[in-house]
Amino acid sequence: MTKPGLLSSGLDGHKEHEPIVDGGDKLEKGRDYLPRRRRYFRAVIWLLTFIALVHFFVKRGLPFFHDQVQQDQDDKIPEDVAFGQCANWTQSVLDDDHDFSTEFFIDTAAPLFLSKGTLSTGEIYVTRSKNLTASSQTKVNIAVKLDGPTSLEDVRVCKITKPRLDGPPGDGIGIFSSSRRSRQKAWFTVTVELPRIAGGEDPLNIFEFTSRMPSFVHAFRNVESVHFHSLVVSTSNHPVIAQSVFGSSIDIVTSEAPIRGSFNVTKSLTLATSNAGIDVNLGLHESSTSWTTHAGCGSVRQVPVPRWPQHAPVQATLRTRRGVIRASVNLSRMARSIGFKNKGNETIDEESSNAPTRRPRKAETLDTTTTGGIFSLSADNERGPIDIEFGEAPLNHTLRLSAATSFDDVKVTIPHTFEGHWLMKAMQSFREVVDTRESYTDPAGDSRDRGLCVIREGLFEQEGSVWWSGVQKVMEGSVDLRSKFGRVTLVV
Repeated sequence: MTKPGLLSSGLDGHKEHEPIVDGGDKLEKGRDYLPRRRRYFRAVIWLLTFIALVHFFVKRGLPFFHDQVQQDQDDKIPEDVAFGQCANWTQSVLDDDHDFSTEFFIDTAAPLFLSKGTLSTGEIYVTRSKNLTASSQTKVNIAVKLDGPTSLEDVRVCKITKPRLDGPPGDGIGIFSSSRRSRQKAWFTVTVELPRIAGGEDPLNIFEFTSRMPSFVHAFRNVESVHFHSLVVSTSNHPVIAQSVFGSSIDIVTSEAPIRGSFNVTKSLTLATSNAGIDVNLGLHESSTSWTTHAGCGSVRQVPVPRWPQHAPVQATLRTRRGVIRASVNLSRMARSIGFKNKGNETIDEESSNAPTRRPRKAETLDTTTTGGIFSLSADNERGPIDIEFGEAPLNHTLRLSAATSFDDVKVTIPHTFEGHWLMKAMQSFREVVDTRESYTDPAGDSRDRGLCVIREGLFEQEGSVWWSGVQKVMEGSVDLRSKFGRVTLVV
């Protein structure tokens, strides 16, 4: 018989105050915990899968669909381009570099070259015939190398013409193929041979030379005796190399590839690329009426921002995102500008806004002087160094120079004849003015003194002036050098 006291005590101490936990409840809680853990991991896996799909769609899907939508537009030939004779590729080439070739003759006044499509790749060489030619037309030879079972039926190579309101119509060659991706490959070699006629003009004047061939290497060789009133080259992923090019306005644009060579202009020059360097020799030749200034310091009024006269200066622009910008620059001034003569022997000046509507025939001779001239040069590099060195420059010229980068050095050696104002923006410990005045004498031969002074110096910028003694006039020259995280050096 159980004692009531013991039973009551046991119930009071344990049974009535502690819940009775069944083993089955513990098992159910374990079962609930495991599905929750699995659901958590499943959610993480689905989230990662979703992120991966979105990333793939953005990186691959959208560009693919965009390309598909744009293909019809990309494959379209410009409406203002008219087709002429097309290549039939019947002539085989007996060498290892090419399989077929064809030949065209185009008008020399305004050569035009266009290309579109994935198979439209190669190189274009522009040269002038070393021997006298019987025709005044330009000869264009096109050879092609096929890589694999490529069919030339997928490529259209034809003569093209394009009307122009302000000059002779463009006459040239077009190489067109589909923009759809293809495993087939072809490499075209286009050789443009400008004529050399007995008793003809020298230099040879070309009103406008245009090449918009996105996947072509461009090279200009032996064209020192050719003057381009306008030269436009647009390509991508391929370099542009100029042995020596002379013209009024030159515009060269590429990407992911360098620009190298020698360029001489009388109006404007633009060299632009990305993720590659620019290594050039430049000649800026001013052909307007004289407009001279002198610089001073101290008692002479300072003009931080130059003001330009009515006519524009000779301008050069160098631009890249990465790579090195390296330029050697010579400045000169011409007493007469280059012009064209029409059939009535009336000179059509390049300074005029009315461009000639007839084919140019003869150029004026070039006369240079040693004084005056207005010039503008800008160099912009996002992540790369800039090194510009000036050589010859006329007395009393006006130069406006700007060079800027963010994460590298800037170094500029100004002409000995330069007179003007400078501004350097960089940290104080990264700025330097190299004084080389003792290494040269007065370019005018008058035994003048070369003056140099620092007007203002701060933590992040410095201003100064450099001049030749003599008649004091308002300062107009300007040098502006900037680097956020690099060194800035001015050689005077």
